[in-house]
Amino acid sequence: MNIIPDFIARRLVGNRAHWPKVVRLSAWLNRVGLYFLAQARISLRLIYPDGRYTSDHDFIVSQYALQDKIRAVLARYRADGSAYKYFFGQPYQGMGMAGIFGDRLTDYRFDDYELRRFIRSGDRVLDIGCNCGFIGILASYRTACQTTGIDINPYMIEIGQLAAEHLRVADLVELRAGRLQDYDPGPVFDVVFSFATHWTDDNNYRVSIDDHMARMASYLKPGGMMIFETHCNDVGNPEFYAAMEGAKRLFAFDGFHKMTDSDTRELYLMQRR
Repeated sequence: MNIIPDFIARRLVGNRAHWPKVVRLSAWLNRVGLYFLAQARISLRLIYPDGRYTSDHDFIVSQYALQDKIRAVLARYRADGSAYKYFFGQPYQGMGMAGIFGDRLTDYRFDDYELRRFIRSGDRVLDIGCNCGFIGILASYRTACQTTGIDINPYMIEIGQLAAEHLRVADLVELRAGRLQDYDPGPVFDVVFSFATHWTDDNNYRVSIDDHMARMASYLKPGGMMIFETHCNDVGNPEFYAAMEGAKRLFAFDGFHKMTDSDTRELYLMQRR
């Protein structure tokens, strides 16, 4: 059901100047929806005075409380003139199961990328340029792996920490604010996520594919796996594919490969030699 008439929606999205308004409206609708969902659980609890449904009641109602905490972080984020703004001041990543509004939905990406095939309980996972760190958080939630996420934006890291606490996996998740260039943990990880982060829109990380692959290999144990997502403009670019051929001196990746995001990006499974 579309509550916005099609002719209005077309006028809004047809003019890029209106996009921030559309995003703000969408974020508001998400908040309103969570409010009514929480009220539905509160109402249902009235007919079960014996306390059944307490756990799912608390989990769903706390989604709405989580929004207030995130809104406070986003207010500081938008007021910080030095912070690079993704998605018009909203989180770039969203997470449906935590009720968090964002541009790219983590729950869908986790399943579409088939990440459960490659992560085991107890694995050490590094998510570089993780934004809010939601993919790593969801990996810990679903597989009991240990996740480290690093991103230069401290506000997104703070939102990720709130989400990890909400999902009760804070003991499995470590999120850090800082530059990837300054991060040197040694080759300690079983899996590295590099999701459209071999260069960044804010220009804080601009290196060649060769340099990026060498850095990723340095984080991995021998035989460890990197799950690598391209940017949209890499697809069909001969220079990108030539650089990827050079990466074969560090990684084997002739196996798993798929198109994602309506065939606008590519996903590679790469094993450190």
